[in-house]
Amino acid sequence: MTKRLSITACLIALSLSACSNWGYNKGIGFTGIDGEPKSVAQANGQTGIVTRALSPMEALAALPPVSVRAESASQADLAGAAIAAGGDTPQTGVWVHMHDQPLLMSMVRVNGQMFSVLKVPEGNSSRMVEGTATAFVGSAPELTGCLTQSGAYARGGSEARPKGIAVAMNCS
Repeated sequence: MTKRLSITACLIALSLSACSNWGYNKGIGFTGIDGEPKSVAQANGQTGIVTRALSPMEALAALPPVSVRAESASQADLAGAAIAAGGDTPQTGVWVHMHDQPLLMSMVRVNGQMFSVLKVPEGNSSRMVEGTATAFVGSAPELTGCLTQSGAYARGGSEARPKGIAVAMNCS
């Protein structure tokens, strides 16, 4: 009887231990005599563990929205102020790819209205690929978790190939 109970207890313990560590923290295999898995980050001279990449929505949540005030109350002027204040460096924006072009996205609140802003990175003299504004309006809800309230407002360059785009968002 105790032998059956011991075997049952061992099987339960083994099956429960198999359920642990459902997270994304995984090593890359045996890489030394100590048997400890090493991560890609450690192999590159950094400390850390291998984790999954953040989605744009998760990365945006880590960046607080920029708040600015604008004199004019027209939607186009508010969008222009949002584009001017939007992030154009990796420290102030989140990388997204539209039409295979790396761009930076950020959230900007102008006079209480939230805008999602897409900009060409600082120091990059190129403009956005034609059709980026339409693609951004369509993908903004998925990227931000908010609903769009308007079409895209463009600044810099031309309407078809701007350097910055802003879309009014409803995040409530």
